[in-house]
Amino acid sequence: MPRRARHRGPRPDPAAAALLDAAGIQHHGRLLDLTLAGAKPDRVAAAIGALQAAEDTDLVLSVIGSSAQFKPQDAVAGILRARDAGGAKPSAAFLVPQADASLALLAAEGIAAFRTPEGAADCIRAWCDWTAPRPESTAPAIAHDLPARPDEADARRLFAALGLASPFAVLAGPQDAAVTPYPVALKILSPTSRTRPRSAA
Repeated sequence: MPRRARHRGPRPDPAAAALLDAAGIQHHGRLLDLTLAGAKPDRVAAAIGALQAAEDTDLVLSVIGSSAQFKPQDAVAGILRARDAGGAKPSAAFLVPQADASLALLAAEGIAAFRTPEGAADCIRAWCDWTAPRPESTAPAIAHDLPARPDEADARRLFAALGLASPFAVLAGPQDAAVTPYPVALKILSPTSRTRPRSAA
């Protein structure tokens, strides 16, 4: 099975093309195809390094075939060499078929590795869409005094001062009900009562 390094764009840019030419790696499309006979660790590392040097490449994905299952040390060696050479751009791997030993080796080295194309595509998409967190804004000071024994109305006023307002009204007597829109839920407001009878109207 071939190993491929994924490149975004129709062809490698001039900087990457020069490195690929120097390594004797053909490049004429969106994917670099290193055949089984030529997929030695030094050539894999050279291909990954060339793509990492390209200005129009953001991430390199190596697709490793049956060698990942039967020769795990050799399969991941090129990826590790490219990483150790100081490539500044991320590198990941997709292994097919099932290759638990190679997955474990890559995980131990801190390199993202995937066992399904869907998993690789989802993670790469999430990585491409990632943006830096916005700086945390400083909340303004709230000048709001609470009584020694606050009741529910006091708590609601505090929440409203913090920007978490909820509709409520305190009725001092029956005369206040005339200005209250219906339907409403009535509760007895008492800081000493744990049970608050309510009625709906």
